[in-house]
Amino acid sequence: MDWIEIADGVRAKVVDLVNPQALVVFRVPGDTAAIAMAQLADDLADIVPGERFFIIPDDMDARQIEPDTMLNPIAAKAHTVWMAEKQRQGFADHTFVEAVGGYCFVPTCMLAADKHHADMLPFDDLPEHVKDYDRATVRAVLAALIEEDTP
Repeated sequence: MDWIEIADGVRAKVVDLVNPQALVVFRVPGDTAAIAMAQLADDLADIVPGERFFIIPDDMDARQIEPDTMLNPIAAKAHTVWMAEKQRQGFADHTFVEAVGGYCFVPTCMLAADKHHADMLPFDDLPEHVKDYDRATVRAVLAALIEEDTP
């Protein structure tokens, strides 16, 4: 989808990650005052459900996006989507605990060890180095959005 001008110098693009988890990216002029951006964020929180939006100044490079303040909520959603896809592929909804005869020892699970993944945990429970994978994915997508359709 192309950028849509929604106000003077403010453009928006909807990115359909996996419905209904759409993400809305807003580009604002680089000289927009911090207080105006904060007001825009407050207004958008009432409109865009689940705070699934980014406000990115036109002069911002994707490398400037701060992990803890902007990337973690979307990285957590990306991880949840990844877990759902792994489950769709037949993986267990939990990490591998221990094996008896090559199978998971969780009483309700009789999947083979190769149908378990160590990262099948909620995002907040993952080690930082694993969270970095999800953050890197989000940063790459945002970088592509920033570069794509740039006038």
